[in-house]
Formats: sequence, structure tokens, C-alpha cells
Amino acid sequence: MIKVLIVDDQELIRESLKVVLSVSGDIEVVDLVSSVSEALKSAAKNCPDVVLMDIRMPEMDGVEGTKLMKERKGSSADHF
Repeated sequence: MIKVLIVDDQELIRESLKVVLSVSGDIEVVDLVSSVSEALKSAAKNCPDVVLMDIRMPEMDGVEGTKLMKERKGSSADHF
């Protein structure tokens, strides 16, 4: 089972991606969040295999958010 975390500031996009991904029996959407700060908390709790992150978000863009996730992932073995 592939665990996926979806990060997007638009609820419709988050929900739509969840529906599309849930069709596959091999994918589990572990959380839907609207910001990088929420994503960091969720990743620490759910340890997703894949993070789908929006590039343009108000609080912090997805590029910076991905950098933060990579730094946290790299600093603590297999967990965020």
C-alpha cells in the first residue's frame, strides 16, 4: 500500500485528487491538508510514501515546503 499525503490550499482540488487516487486499491490517501505547516505535522504523524504538494499556496509555496520536508526526512532516519 502506498500512503499519499495531499497538500493544496483549494479544497476542491484536494478532494478531487483523493477521489481519483482512491480508485486504485494500492493507494491510501492518509491525509488532506491545506498548508505546509499542516503538511509537516501530518507527515510526522502519518509517514506518507508520497506527498502531492501544490506549488502556489498563500502561507508558503510548495517548493519551500518540499525543501522543508526533505530536510526533516533526511535528519531523522525514515520519519519526518
